[in-house]
Amino acid sequence: SKMGPSNGRGPLNTKRAPRLKKGYGAIGLGRHTNKGFFIVNPMVFPMLKVPDLTGFELRPYVSRNTPVISNAHPYWKTGKFKP
Repeated sequence: SKMGPSNGRGPLNTKRAPRLKKGYGAIGLGRHTNKGFFIVNPMVFPMLKVPDLTGFELRPYVSRNTPVISNAHPYWKTGKFKP
């Protein structure tokens, strides 16, 4: 690249290269092997405890002003992805 620490222009950050995305703080869930596979470490995998909501009185709120999408993608109609 034209910019970067190897060319003596300082660190490569979003000020010097606006199209650069440096990540979103994802946690490392495992490691790569020498053969290109990825082994997931179950100790760092987030376990979400979701409560049982059967018989719960409240329902998800959707406003009556929400527009109806008439030209939705076929995936949302069938639930099956076909590229």
